[in-house]
Amino acid sequence: MIPEGVTRIGAGAFWGTGLTSIEIPNGVTSIGDNAFYCSSLTSVVISEGVRTIGETAFRGCSSLTSITIPSSVISIRSGAFQECDNLTSVTVMNPLPVSISRYTFENRANATLYVPKGSKEAYETADYWKEFKEIIEMEVDEIEDVREKEPGMAEAATVYDLNGRRLTQKQQGVNIIRTKDGKSRKVLVK
Repeated sequence: MIPEGVTRIGAGAFWGTGLTSIEIPNGVTSIGDNAFYCSSLTSVVISEGVRTIGETAFRGCSSLTSITIPSSVISIRSGAFQECDNLTSVTVMNPLPVSISRYTFENRANATLYVPKGSKEAYETADYWKEFKEIIEMEVDEIEDVREKEPGMAEAATVYDLNGRRLTQKQQGVNIIRTKDGKSRKVLVK
């Protein structure tokens, strides 16, 4: 477990540890080069707030079958998911394709790419993203643009990330908001 307060995962932090699952908490903004070289890693949760995924960050994670890249990510370096031969499902929450290299996702010819509704064309024309076996748009219900003070947003609203963890405040990306009257909805904070 990565403790709260950590803002970056350093280079080689979990290299060869035998780790099977990891949840990268809110507050972490970068994942360093070679951070996870764990063939036994089967589950990775990357929270909104991570902005960069380093070179070969998840290289050799051959047990990993799916990954979700949050909308906050603006940089995925070369080889980030190299030698992840069983990675067959990649979900990207950003409607605009982040620049990647041909080595970022080596298994893309065998993997399905899930992207937000309305962004399929952008991914179909983007270098290397267009080489995924299939690109499928996903419905993200009721996503709205949120301003600092959204009309009708109760001050006592509870905020959660997409993994169901309670947040102290809205984060950049998709948030689940439960208002005082018990209604829930997804909102996009830019």
